[in-house]
Amino acid sequence: MKIEFGGTSSAAVLLAAPARPDVPASPAPGQTPRAAAPEPAPVPQAQDVSEAVEKLNARFAPHRMEAQYSIDEHTKDIIIKIVNADSGEVVRQIPTESALRLVAALRTASPHLLDEKA
Repeated sequence: MKIEFGGTSSAAVLLAAPARPDVPASPAPGQTPRAAAPEPAPVPQAQDVSEAVEKLNARFAPHRMEAQYSIDEHTKDIIIKIVNADSGEVVRQIPTESALRLVAALRTASPHLLDEKA
């Protein structure tokens, strides 16, 4: 079935339509689509982390909780701990101890496995 829009066929309208930058182009027939390489996550600066922890502490204060941050000595990742202000007990840690151990073991077993450049 052919659809006419004021004398112009639908195929002509589609071919003349400009490409939308928000929609990825379709691959040519016979080609498989490739995923775009993800943008690397920005590395948080100490000032940014400190400000975020201060904001968390302002929200946690009425609940007698506080946020603390540190840098893991093995993975060099930022660790956030939510601590009971009265007892000092760690209520939650992100990433967890088991996740940190897993990353350390993977980096030891296969150093290039977790490289961002690999």
